[in-house]
Amino acid sequence: MLKSLHIKNFTVFSEETLQFGKNVNVIVGENGTGKTHLLKAIYAGLAQSHEHLVEKQKNPRFDGFFDLSGRLNAMLGSETAYSLIRRVKSNQTLTEEDSLKLDYHFSESSRDFSIEINPYEEDEETSDPSEGIIAENPSYYSVTSPPRTSVPKEFVLQQPVYLPTRELLSIYPNFLALFDNSHVPFDASWRDACRLLGNPYRKTLAPPELLDIQKQIEDAIDGVLRLDDSGRFYHTSSIGKIEMHMLAEGWRKLGMIAQLVANGSLTPGCALVWDEPEANLNPRLVKLVAKIITDLSTAGIQVFIATHSLFLLRELHILQKTNSSHLQNRYFGLKREDYGVLVKQGDTMDYVGELAALDEEVIQAERYIDIENGLSPRD
Repeated sequence: MLKSLHIKNFTVFSEETLQFGKNVNVIVGENGTGKTHLLKAIYAGLAQSHEHLVEKQKNPRFDGFFDLSGRLNAMLGSETAYSLIRRVKSNQTLTEEDSLKLDYHFSESSRDFSIEINPYEEDEETSDPSEGIIAENPSYYSVTSPPRTSVPKEFVLQQPVYLPTRELLSIYPNFLALFDNSHVPFDASWRDACRLLGNPYRKTLAPPELLDIQKQIEDAIDGVLRLDDSGRFYHTSSIGKIEMHMLAEGWRKLGMIAQLVANGSLTPGCALVWDEPEANLNPRLVKLVAKIITDLSTAGIQVFIATHSLFLLRELHILQKTNSSHLQNRYFGLKREDYGVLVKQGDTMDYVGELAALDEEVIQAERYIDIENGLSPRD
């Protein structure tokens, strides 16, 4: 289990330490406060550790570089890891004090690892880009050494799962070949998720609690999703077989979870990182998503989500207070300040602080009630 993540000078963040719960971790904040950056940093670390384990299992003598910087670049779509370093202004001179650091701490300390990227500014007139200097406008930047990454003594055992805001079932056919052989405007999270969605179906039954989640989704979407021999997903129900692109987008989004349970990608001990699970879902399905997230965490899956939805937040709160008080959930509120993004955190949604993105839903409800009562709406 990922216990905490210490970040310094990472994209929009100055310095923060996020303490995670073993069940559901919810990140909220307005646009531009780094919610997706945090999710991708979490996933990149877990995925790189697990990938290193897989390589060592294939070849016990494998001693390859623990390329966390490359994984971060692929996840955030940056050309180099140095562009991930926080800058207050575009022409800022970077010094050693501006080093980017990410420290991953687990419940088992033997799995801990970190990365540090330490920049300094070169004189533009004397810098030679052919010698590995990275072009930055208006100056060239280099580093005192390559990104320094510590390798854990033990690695993450289970492949983590990252789901972007968009559903991927309808674009699955040929997407991996396109991604691997062409320059496409998608980050590696799409590739990783598609690889997991295409895994063969498990030969043994999933644990009962996961089978129940799969059934809840299949009942909600009124059918079963299957990957056929042509490499395409179809929705099958009592009325027949439907091509995936003809299925409602909200159903396709839920269907990804059912597929990942069916093929064993979502299993106890892994982590699920899900960006805006409520996107393109109606409130009834958002309510189901809250239950699915809670049930997944109860089944032993550590969940990380980012959301703009007050409805989803409240549903998670209700579930924790009524049926799942034993869960160790954590809530993180991101707010932009002059020096960077401030993180407020705690065990309930009360700790996230005042966020305009959430308050607007409450304010709109009050304005609506005023209008219905014949009053002038409040500002």
